[in-house]
Amino acid sequence: MKARKANRFRPMLEAFEDRTVPTVGSVSVAVISDAVEGGADGLLRFTRTGDVSGTLAVNYAITGTAKPETDHSLSTSGTVTFAPNENTADVTVNATSDSAFEPSETLLATVTSGIGSTSVASMSLFDSQVGAVEV
Repeated sequence: MKARKANRFRPMLEAFEDRTVPTVGSVSVAVISDAVEGGADGLLRFTRTGDVSGTLAVNYAITGTAKPETDHSLSTSGTVTFAPNENTADVTVNATSDSAFEPSETLLATVTSGIGSTSVASMSLFDSQVGAVEV
């Protein structure tokens, strides 16, 4: 095949190929507020960085001294989904109210899949009952 030559009136145009690579980024979790039995809900905030143009689903695990589905409203694992162009996604934690006095407990939220490094946040769950003090 014979190559075409460009002339000064009709320059040859080449196809443009977008070779930009999206920034991978990372996902982290932080505690915005702690939870109180029968009172204020706790709030976990997941934040993603990098390319936020697409939907992203991230798995997390719940551990700690607070028992899932007994001391709070979360199960042992979950998924948080970021909509396109969304940097943050929140998960509400409701501390389950009971009649027994117990010391403050801890809920650990760990990012287990998605992008970037593993991130862990520690939330306190406070009891609403007043314990008896012996002298």
